[in-house]
Amino acid sequence: MVRLNADDLKRLKEQRWDEHPEYRGIRVVRRSFFLLRGARVLAHKADGSCVFLTPVGRCRIHELFGPEAKPLMCRQFPLQVVRTDRDAWVTVERTCPSAAADRRWPNIWPD
Repeated sequence: MVRLNADDLKRLKEQRWDEHPEYRGIRVVRRSFFLLRGARVLAHKADGSCVFLTPVGRCRIHELFGPEAKPLMCRQFPLQVVRTDRDAWVTVERTCPSAAADRRWPNIWPD
């Protein structure tokens, strides 16, 4: 689940996904009431994958607009911030194939 901040929402709006042929009528942002108390998150396809994941496993936002156009959480992936009552920890999401293979950070998403 990719939580979106105000800057992320602004960038997505500026990218005008509602005018993109593959995304007309497709919701790209939704609210998460169950886990995030109404926070806005990226929508998912019926199979549970991100609405922007292409059939070859790449990010459509990255392909069309570059890495800086992606939401903050996506740009940080596979790094993940875990907050507790007193601390915040940075962990590596091992579901990322590059992270699971212990590849160096710059190689996780080649341009």
